[in-house]
Order: sequence, then structure tokens, then C-alpha cells
Amino acid sequence: MTDLERLVHDLIARVDALERQNDTIGKQNAALVAEISTLREPGNATVATRKVAPPESLNRRQVLQRGLHVAAASVAAGVVFQQTTPDAAASHSTDLINAGAVVAHYIEGVAEDDHSGVLGRTGSTGAENAGVVGINTATLGQGSGVLGIGETGVRGTGTTVGVYGRGGYGLYGNSTSLSSPAVFGTHYPVNGPPVAGPGVVGFGYGSSAEDAGVIGQNITGGVGVRGEGKTGVHGIASGGTSQGVLGEGGSGYGGQFKETRAQLRLTPTGRIGKPTTGTHQIGEVYLDKLGAIYICMSTGTPGTWRKVNTTAA
Repeated sequence: MTDLERLVHDLIARVDALERQNDTIGKQNAALVAEISTLREPGNATVATRKVAPPESLNRRQVLQRGLHVAAASVAAGVVFQQTTPDAAASHSTDLINAGAVVAHYIEGVAEDDHSGVLGRTGSTGAENAGVVGINTATLGQGSGVLGIGETGVRGTGTTVGVYGRGGYGLYGNSTSLSSPAVFGTHYPVNGPPVAGPGVVGFGYGSSAEDAGVIGQNITGGVGVRGEGKTGVHGIASGGTSQGVLGEGGSGYGGQFKETRAQLRLTPTGRIGKPTTGTHQIGEVYLDKLGAIYICMSTGTPGTWRKVNTTAA
């Protein structure tokens, strides 16, 4: 039996009880009227007369309406003619609360089976009009607007963006495990086979080193960015005089390479001889199709080049 069915059953029982009480009061009223008529007979003229108001006539419709009003107030208070209400079943689809706003110190949503504990829904496309909004008015950095606890604390699923963060740090990750990363990005479905795509993508705006798409920093003097794979780090330049990979060593080395096969490999071009077109800068190293090495000695178009003479090993 649902809560609504129990409520209606209780109201009907109350109506029946009130009707029986109404019949009893009616009989008592009739007896009082007869007694007053007797007192008003000749010889009893000195007896003070009094008006007896007939009891209020309650029909089933009026009683039911009054009961529904009481039930509505009880539901709003969280009580339906009892101290506690039973837990809602997962199959319930009826709105228990339908209001423009609900203000409470504490609201708990308990789900059964595979349902959600709390569901927030909106039809707006505005970034500030989310299905669920969490606000913490404490001093910045001393509280969370939304806190997720579980094997996955917060999970976002979207056709374009799963989780969108905006602020001083759009996304901040903090790991309490020595073996787990603070931020971990993968590119494959949770319950499906891997698909091609990047794990983490960062977009930056500006031309300085501080405006990079991704910045890795190690404050203890270790490695700032580490790449692992068939190609550990792959840098692609946007064209012009840009660099695929730029290393600045400060007081150290701009780049250091270590490997047992060879420390460095230059991919030869498709033609023989030094560059003859384009603008080049001093310090460029060029390897032609036959493996000859050329060094730019003067910036220009095409610049001044010198061939490195080698001897057989």
C-alpha cells in the first residue's frame, strides 16, 4: 500500500468516525430541544430560556476536504499522522515536494538499487544554471561547494565536456597517495575498449612560456614534465620560426640526451646539399639526403652555410 493509499484509507476512517459522532450529537440535540420545550410550557414561565445552537452539520465532502488540508500541511512538515515516515521505494515516481524553493539545514537523498540519491535537472544552456549548484560562502580555500566521496568522488559525463571547472584554478587535483597522481586523464570508456585520443589536452593563450597549454612544475627540484611511451615527448610546431621542442637550461643545459643506441638522431631531408631557399638563422644544423651535415654561420635568406667535413671511423 502506497503512502497516498494509506492516507486516503485513514481519512475515510476518520470521516466514518465523525459521522457517527455527528449522529450522536444530533440525538443529544433533539433531546435538549424536547427538554427546553417542556420547560417553556405554562407553569414554567419563570425558567430562563436559552438558545442552543445546533451542531455544525458535516457531510463527507467537507470532512474529506478538511482532512486533505491537514494532510497537505503534514506532508510539508515531513509527517503524515505519525512521527516518522517510511523510506520511499525506488519505484516511486510521484513528486512528494513540488515547490519553487526548499530551505533546510540538511537534506539527504537515499537511493535504492541503481538509482541516484539526488537528481538535479535543468533545461538552461547557461553555465551558471546547472542542474545542481553547490555554494560555500566561507573564506576562499576553506570550504567546498560540492564534495563527492566514493571510489570516484565526482564523475562527469557529457557529450562535449565531462567536468568543467572555472576559477583561479579551473581544475585542482590533490592526491594523498604516494603512488597515485594528483590528476589522471585517460581516453577510453570505463566499460569499453580503448579508443584513440589524448589523455589530457591543455589550451593556453599568449606567447610567453607562462602561457603554455600545459605546465608541469616540481618544487623539490625533480622532473617538471615526464613523458612515457614509444615517443616520450612529441612536440609539433605551428610553423614559421616556431620550435617543436624548446629547452631552456638557465645556468644548466638547454637539452640533455641519454641513450645506449645513440644520444641524438637527425632525420635527413629529401634533397642533396645545403638549403638554398627560405630564411635561416645562425646556429642551425642541417642534414641532407646523403647524410652530409651543414651549419648555418650567418643569418639570412638562405643564410651562409658551411659543410662539416667528416672522416671514416
